[in-house]
Amino acid sequence: MESKKLQPSFQAWFDACLVHDENADLAQRLRQEAKKHFESLCQSSEDKVSSPSKSSVEEDLSNASSSTSNGAIALLVSILGPAFSQHNVPINHKLTARVRAVYCLIGALEGSSSLTYGVRQGVGNFLTELCRAETIEQVNSDEIMIDSSNTYVDGANLTPEEITQQLEAMDKAQQQRPKGSSQPDDNVRDCAILGLSALLHSSLDVFPTQQSQLPKSTCPVEEAIGVVYQSMELRMELAMQGLTYRCESNDSSNDYNSFNAGAGYETIGPGLNVEGLSQLQRVKRSLCFKLLEGALDGLKADNLQLEQLIQQQSSKIKEDTGYIVPVTLLKEMSKFASLASSCLHGETDPRCLLQLLRLLNKVQQTILPLFFRTPENDSRFRFPSVEVFDAVAPYYPIQFTPPKNDPHGITRKMLQDALMAVLCERGAMYSGYSTKAEEPNGDDNENASMTELSARMFLERLDPSKFTSDYEPPSSPESAEEDKMEALRDLSILLLPRSSTSTIGSHITVVFVSELSSSLARAHEEAVSSDKTTDANSLASKVRKFASSFAYNLVSVGVGNGNVKVLHNTRLWEAFVSDATRKLVSNLSTSPQSMHGRSSTAYLAALAAEGGIPTLRKVLDVSLPRLLDLLSKHDDSTSADDEKMAAAIRAIAAFMSSCYVALNKWERDNKGVQVHPHPLSRYISQILRKVATVLKGIHGKGNDGPLTLAAAGAFESALTAADLTGLEEEDMDVIEEVLDLMAAVLLEKVDVNAQRDDDNVQKKWGKACARALGAAISTGLHRSEDLPTCVGRLESLSQSLLPKFLASSTAGPVCSSKAHLERYDWMVLAGACANGSTSVSEQIVPSLLSSAIDVLQKKVDVGECSPKFQCFPLMALAYLIRCGGPNVGNIFHCVSSPATTPLDVINELCLPLDQESLQVGKETAPPKQVTRQLPVGMSHLQLPDSLAKDEEMKNAT
Repeated sequence: MESKKLQPSFQAWFDACLVHDENADLAQRLRQEAKKHFESLCQSSEDKVSSPSKSSVEEDLSNASSSTSNGAIALLVSILGPAFSQHNVPINHKLTARVRAVYCLIGALEGSSSLTYGVRQGVGNFLTELCRAETIEQVNSDEIMIDSSNTYVDGANLTPEEITQQLEAMDKAQQQRPKGSSQPDDNVRDCAILGLSALLHSSLDVFPTQQSQLPKSTCPVEEAIGVVYQSMELRMELAMQGLTYRCESNDSSNDYNSFNAGAGYETIGPGLNVEGLSQLQRVKRSLCFKLLEGALDGLKADNLQLEQLIQQQSSKIKEDTGYIVPVTLLKEMSKFASLASSCLHGETDPRCLLQLLRLLNKVQQTILPLFFRTPENDSRFRFPSVEVFDAVAPYYPIQFTPPKNDPHGITRKMLQDALMAVLCERGAMYSGYSTKAEEPNGDDNENASMTELSARMFLERLDPSKFTSDYEPPSSPESAEEDKMEALRDLSILLLPRSSTSTIGSHITVVFVSELSSSLARAHEEAVSSDKTTDANSLASKVRKFASSFAYNLVSVGVGNGNVKVLHNTRLWEAFVSDATRKLVSNLSTSPQSMHGRSSTAYLAALAAEGGIPTLRKVLDVSLPRLLDLLSKHDDSTSADDEKMAAAIRAIAAFMSSCYVALNKWERDNKGVQVHPHPLSRYISQILRKVATVLKGIHGKGNDGPLTLAAAGAFESALTAADLTGLEEEDMDVIEEVLDLMAAVLLEKVDVNAQRDDDNVQKKWGKACARALGAAISTGLHRSEDLPTCVGRLESLSQSLLPKFLASSTAGPVCSSKAHLERYDWMVLAGACANGSTSVSEQIVPSLLSSAIDVLQKKVDVGECSPKFQCFPLMALAYLIRCGGPNVGNIFHCVSSPATTPLDVINELCLPLDQESLQVGKETAPPKQVTRQLPVGMSHLQLPDSLAKDEEMKNAT
């Protein structure tokens, strides 16, 4: 038999274990030999299985005890057994023999690709006993050990079932041994932990015989699934027992079911605690953590095998049984997760801390999804997210500065990433939605999800005034702001989806989302009042960005869908958007000019712009009626507050701009599909009338204060953001009156504008009119193909305004000597090109190009102007290329013959100057050498400097 062939090798290892020498490398050599031997044994078994076998099942079972790795391990344990029960030898020799024997077993386990449930159970019980604090009775100076018949099993000629029975009996006998007091052998216990890690890491061999591994095996799949569940439960039990026994000390009780938790550690169910873990050295603690990690690796392999078996089930069985995880397994996994989290209490070494944080995240990735595969599991066997959170929360935020020249390379970023992975349950693929999430009892943290617990902890940093916790924010304002930004980044990592397939909302409740909405609004208002800058990197901007992104991701799931999970997300969206809008809009209707009002306007406008179309409609429907009602109350009032009215109009303009941004984003993401009805269709007519009332009250051009500037900005936003196809003729009359008024202001003589060049208020008013007129021209020309009469009327207005501004832009001032002015007519054309479609630029750019050629070729009368101002057409064209958007440059370079091209301009500029053009008035300049307008000679080339002289001087010195 194969056992006779294997026995000489195993006997040689046993003899090596009993050698009385101080060779420290012998144990490792035995481990490597055993590993290679069992690897070759597993390979030969796979080769036999690959070819059809004609042996019977009885013959397979008989050969399995010796020819497979399972039987070989049983034989190895029986041969090495006496090494654990020697008599009349010094204690150090006994311990050395034990260590070597355990190393042989470790190598065998590492070389075995898969093990059966029975062998894993027997060997696991044997190794867990070795993890205990060993007790040696001293009687008449003779050290009496446990009888050898109770410490190993002779596996010769035994079936796997018989081996399993004897191993279980051995385990029971060892648990009933007498107890005493002596110094435990830590080396043997550490080796046993290594052996357990290798045992739990190995995969499960569900069908141990050759014949049962054939493709046509008749072994029931349901029984195999049951074996896998038992294997998963066994891995959890052995890992917890091994860790608990290793934490025992010689003066602690050996009863597995009676422990008292030490300070800083928790009791995890009956008999499970890590009381002595803190007393172990760092290396030994690390070994214990690797044991738990090995159990998780084995559990993951079992889960993959389980999924394959379930796929083999018939469809009828799948419908009847589904995927129901046994309650006993859920209970063991819950205890395992609690035990793993309790190991973190009091840990201060950064190496062990990093290892434990990664271990806990692995627990979440492996175990947590199993709790959600069975619908409506018993709440008593939920995953202990609260215990995991309580273990890691004291370390947030990570405060760690590595020592100088740290050889381990652990940084604060590594620890922070590992901590965030646990708090965010990174990699845990499961759907945590439950109907209990709809319950209003949001203050009960006992069943709260990790996401919600972590988010509340992050909010303590972002909004400390809301919470009465022990968290103390930094004292300096700069550090406090940076602290809040870090909290906001952590919130983004936690609550915003990390990929397009990820969703949010399934792990949070409506109550929490309402708290989140309030905290963000408070944090934003506080940031607005304290921020010195308004750029995109300020805290207020980042809060607005996060709030709008959170609302958008709630909307993207689908508001209004009948799916239960989608309905839950809809309630979350309503709690987040509706609550914030309802609370903040009161500031708009009472004091929009105050700090509260401006902060509310900015926050709601950001929500509307990037929070999705439903969010946009919600914000507009709540905010615009309040603001319009505020303007109506001050229409006929002689004591109207201009500052309040200007703030209200600016808020209306901000919401219309948000509408423009949101609709553009929608059309871009949905391939040009437009939103109907337009979100501003109910309000645009009233907005235009209110704005026109303000603008027509300027009585010419004198009243150009903040109220008028706000009205001009709102008018521009209305033209670009609203759908004008539904306007009545009365509304178009209003638009035409305002456009005529603004055009009259800008089409004055350039020298008059130049006299007000230093008036800052006048500049703002001129720029506001230029932007509004540019928006009107771009809108009218862009929608020239629309059929409604009102839009055709706007097109006519645009076509009548465009030639006026083209002619004005190419003309220079009469008297002013300044060549560079604030040319509002140029701004009108640039705004039209930037806001309009390509067709708008196609009408403007060639016209300016032709005007420039006409001036250069003297096809127009420019005698009234100084020669230095004949370049104004080119200056206008240059301004357009810089400020008119990408369409201008594209069209400028694509103009081809027979139309005027840019090359024509270059040719004209390279021609020699005409001496007659040098005459100024009646005086003639002295004769000058004929030159070119554009210097292109070789003397004007910018050649690179030679480095030869520098190299020559360097070599000389």
